[in-house]
Amino acid sequence: MTLNTLSIPKRIGGGFAVVLVLLVLVASIGAFGIHSAREALDVYSDQAEDALLVKEADSKFETLRRHVAKGDHVNATEVLDQVSVTIESALVEVSNPDVAADMKQLLGMFGNYRVGLESLAKDPAAMDDLVRVGDRISDFMDAMEERQITVLHALEKQAKDDAALHQLEDVILSALALILGIAASWFIAAGIARPLKAMTASMEKLADGDLDSAIPLAEGKDEIAAMARALAVFKKNGLERRRLEAEARAETERRLARQARVEELTAGFDVRAAELVRAVAGASGPLSDTASGMSAAADQTSSQ
Repeated sequence: MTLNTLSIPKRIGGGFAVVLVLLVLVASIGAFGIHSAREALDVYSDQAEDALLVKEADSKFETLRRHVAKGDHVNATEVLDQVSVTIESALVEVSNPDVAADMKQLLGMFGNYRVGLESLAKDPAAMDDLVRVGDRISDFMDAMEERQITVLHALEKQAKDDAALHQLEDVILSALALILGIAASWFIAAGIARPLKAMTASMEKLADGDLDSAIPLAEGKDEIAAMARALAVFKKNGLERRRLEAEARAETERRLARQARVEELTAGFDVRAAELVRAVAGASGPLSDTASGMSAAADQTSSQ
């Protein structure tokens, strides 16, 4: 399908539709990038909250160990309960399966520490075992913190890389949309301007009396093709008028030729008639003399 099968408003509307689709595409990609960035931020925030909770639990556990070192088993048990509740509440909302597994393992270690506290209340000699369990818990939470920090750094790097990628995609798509929009506008404008220019040139030729030039773009369904067909009607009428004028001139020339012939024949007849009159007049003189002589002779004879 060529452009001249579409009306000019449809061409312009189609061009705007193309640009609009490109803008919607760019906006969709941008929205997807924003959504991805928001999701990455949510994951980063959740991971950071988990890390803060582990850090808080580690701090409380060190406080607990100080209570144990002072022999304050009651406060130690309360602090252990607080630490366990903190980890359990975090476990409900945690989304990272590795962190969830570490928290479950940590809760099991807290259970072992609780058993050690109960044993210490009965046997002070159990302190050494409790200290070793506490050291393992502290080392485990330190390792958890390191792993979470590593994960946070990885998430931060991924978020930056994704943001840079989405920014590059936005720039590329925006440039592509701009180029395609300009190309579509130029294509549509050229598809209107060139035929109009050709039509204007054809009109000027017809106005100058050049009826032999071809009418461009007569085929099609757009407004320019309708103008071309109307111009073809003017050309046809002009050709018909020229034919009639040529026939009228030929008829005039034939009439003038007949009139000239008649005048020529009339003039010839007049010349020949004048010559005949003169010849008759010339012959009538002797005849008159003869008649006069005969009349005199008759008169003379009559008198004798």
